[in-house]
Parts: sequence; structure tokens; C-alpha cells
Amino acid sequence: MRTIKIAGDNLTLDLLLAREFGEGGAGLLNAALWLNRGVAAGVLLEQGSLIALPDLPAQAERPKRKTIDLFG
Repeated sequence: MRTIKIAGDNLTLDLLLAREFGEGGAGLLNAALWLNRGVAAGVLLEQGSLIALPDLPAQAERPKRKTIDLFG
């Protein structure tokens, strides 16, 4: 978890997560709301406020598949 200070205007928590994490930030809104209990989803963040960002979850390792070579 890391904390950032809001420096701009017209920024919502979901937009902040998208900017920080790209597509991976879409599933982090609930965790971010839990870490920042005074912040509501869809409400503009106040300039100068401190926002705690959750960590990205670890990528699940895909099971290895046995491959078949048809021509070899």
C-alpha cells in the first residue's frame, strides 16, 4: 500500500486507480474505498487530500498444459 497526495482537480477515485494501475485498477475500487473510508465512489477528490492506494493482487499462475506436436 502507498499513499499519494491529490494535486489536481476533477479527479475521482476510480479515475485515479485507472491512471495509476491501468486496466488492473478496475477491480481495486472496493479495496480503495475500504482504505479511504471518508471517500465516496464517484465524488471528486479534494486537492491536497491523501489517498491510500491498495496493492495489486498477485497474478495467479496458470497451470502448465501439455502440448502435442502433430507433425514432429
